[in-house]
Amino acid sequence: MFRSKILPIFVGLLFLGFAPCFGQVSAKNDSLNIARKPAKPIVDKWIAPDKGLHLLGSMMTTIAGTKTLQHHFAIDAHKGRLWAAGFTFSLGVGKELWDSTKPHNKFSWKDLCADVAGMLLGGLILDFE
Repeated sequence: MFRSKILPIFVGLLFLGFAPCFGQVSAKNDSLNIARKPAKPIVDKWIAPDKGLHLLGSMMTTIAGTKTLQHHFAIDAHKGRLWAAGFTFSLGVGKELWDSTKPHNKFSWKDLCADVAGMLLGGLILDFE
């Protein structure tokens, strides 16, 4: 009984989800017209939500990496922190290199500075245990 009520609703929602795929694409949304638009200048601010995410991500990666190396691989705290910081920095550089390959993006030194600040903050938090 439950299936008989849910199945038509599910099929209807599924059809509504795919309905735009069957229609004609208007000329203003054509991919060639979108690609020909002039690119907006890239604005990279020092204070932005992106920088907060870089800071928090680097902080958490540094702390988690240090703790993992200490508890699961029996590496002392100082060496573990150095390895975790190196790993975190390499992730940040890799992410920025990946961003530089995208069409409307670039390598951001400000993002990398936020990554380093997150690594330092993670080290400070590890000192206060």
